[in-house]
Amino acid sequence: MSLSHHRPARRPRPGAPRRDHGYVLAKFAILLVPLLLMTGLSVDVGYWYNRAADIQKAADAAALAGVVWLPDLATAKDNARVAAAKNGFVDGVDGITLTIEPAGDRRLRVSIRDESVGSFFFLSLGGREIDMTREGLAEYVLPVPLGSPYNFFGMGGLTSSTPGSPLASPTVIYQSVNPSCTSKVNGDRHQSLHFSTTTSLSSCDSVPSNDDYRTQGYELYVEAKAGRTDNIDVELYDPRYSEAVATYQVPDGEDCVTTPIYSPSSTTWTTGTASTAAILAGPAQYQTRTSTTGSFSTTTNTINWGQSTSVTDSRLIRYRVAATWTPGAITWTTSSSSSNVTVTGPAVYQTRTSTSNSYSTTAVTYLAEGATVTRAANLIQYRRAVLNSNTTCTPLFKTVNEPFIDSKRQSINESFNFSLYAADATPLTDTDNPLVTGCSKSYASGTAFDNPSTPYLGSVRWNKLCTITPTMPSGRYVLRVHNGTGGLGADGSNQWGLVAKYANATGDGLCDGRANAMCPRVYGKDAISVYANTASATAAFFLAEIDGEHNGKTLELELWDPGEGGSKLEILRPNGAGWSVSNFSWTSFDDNGVQTENSGTVASVDIANPANRFNGELLRIRIPLTNYTPLATNKWWKIQYTFATSVTDRTTWSAKVVGDPVHLLEEEAG
Repeated sequence: MSLSHHRPARRPRPGAPRRDHGYVLAKFAILLVPLLLMTGLSVDVGYWYNRAADIQKAADAAALAGVVWLPDLATAKDNARVAAAKNGFVDGVDGITLTIEPAGDRRLRVSIRDESVGSFFFLSLGGREIDMTREGLAEYVLPVPLGSPYNFFGMGGLTSSTPGSPLASPTVIYQSVNPSCTSKVNGDRHQSLHFSTTTSLSSCDSVPSNDDYRTQGYELYVEAKAGRTDNIDVELYDPRYSEAVATYQVPDGEDCVTTPIYSPSSTTWTTGTASTAAILAGPAQYQTRTSTTGSFSTTTNTINWGQSTSVTDSRLIRYRVAATWTPGAITWTTSSSSSNVTVTGPAVYQTRTSTSNSYSTTAVTYLAEGATVTRAANLIQYRRAVLNSNTTCTPLFKTVNEPFIDSKRQSINESFNFSLYAADATPLTDTDNPLVTGCSKSYASGTAFDNPSTPYLGSVRWNKLCTITPTMPSGRYVLRVHNGTGGLGADGSNQWGLVAKYANATGDGLCDGRANAMCPRVYGKDAISVYANTASATAAFFLAEIDGEHNGKTLELELWDPGEGGSKLEILRPNGAGWSVSNFSWTSFDDNGVQTENSGTVASVDIANPANRFNGELLRIRIPLTNYTPLATNKWWKIQYTFATSVTDRTTWSAKVVGDPVHLLEEEAG
């Protein structure tokens, strides 16, 4: 038995072909070079791909870091360079070039170029370094403006008499802030300290039980446009908290007294020169004497309009008249025509019954100013007069009692605080805005109105908060409004309004930001607390301005405690120059967090069934912005209420477009 594990070599069979040894080795040696080249190139391609990705990430990071500082381009560039350097790309070092430029008011484009991207094998084979460039484009989206496209918001029932004013009719909506010791169930989501299912509290702890309470209160924006040359006065309508009636005086006609002006002058008299009889008609003053050689009496006689005196000799009277008679003092206008003539006073005239009679026996009739007499021209003679007089008028006034806005105010004296913060270089961060000097004030029930006798827009309930001068920064000023601390009270709210107008504007100074690029618009930031009050059963109010840049996104509305006593709520979408009802989906949340969600989309919400359906609840509405391309002059959405008789609603509204406010625009990066 052979235990060997080696097989004996086989001998070729007779006639079998002889094999060529070494062929595979030779072929492998020939293919090894291109295989090595391909392997090297694949390593280089991978390196180039990773380098391009690194450049793109650095460009994106730089764009995101810098864009939030616009419109301060210098600061935006500094922050973009720092972000690029942290990612290994320093401008001017190792062939790196950074190009940073604005692509719009709120967009920044960063381009990073590496002129000499090397390789592991490509250069060894005679290749060149690669010139590689990538761009990042970022933008930030401002908060959705709420409540007003104008330079006023919360004017309620006020109107303007200025022709063409945007406040030609009442806006029937007020801004509103509840006192601190109230329940959120009353409609104020962010300033009521507590949340109770009843409308009044039995006690009031200073520690909030309302999870939505905001220490800073509500925030609004006041736009100060670049290039303005006039002061902007920030005026508050009824910012105090009082049920006092404002009393003021308004013009009510005039009390006028007319006194004659005697001519030729107070010290010169006209004396008759003929011995014929004369008649002196009033208004006039005269003195008489008994003979042509005697002195005139020092007693001055006055004859009024409609009176006259006569003398047998004109030299015995001297006079001063307060009327200029035409054609003259003793000449009459006569005519032989039988056609009628109309004489308009002031005038004197005589009539006769036929052309054969004389006027000498007919009494002289005085015709008052503006009165007329019509008669055949040949049966009347007349003298017209121009009265010389001086009229002094004293204005008359009547008292106007302007009531307080509504009857739902508490009987406690709680101050409400208003503070204005200047625009700065961080438009997405309002917490660092500096307080404008002198622009923080508190208003209580006893705070006096600025001009209690001079109404503006039909009201004297105004206080100027402060003035934004042309030398102050341009941009969005932040107005913060919050309540103070007060005693326990019942349901109530402080209705108020806001106007930001140019100090030297003509008329009422109100403007529409949709048509006037320099209009200092005012609007809510992320939530507005309002009180709607109109006698109409249906009313639509401006809700939010949604720009076309949000096409394809989702608009989300939150309405706290909407529509008690109402029947229907609709959202109106801009449609060309008008509006149309928009479909939406909705979800409500009660105080226990229980959700109620509708199935599918609807055109309206029934807010009546069950009664007071959303009392003390949050209604969230979502609207897809599909094919949304609004006109530049009409980007404002509206909310429309339908009530049985009149719209009365105390609520808090907010709106936002779902998505990151700071983001990349990859589709536009080049």
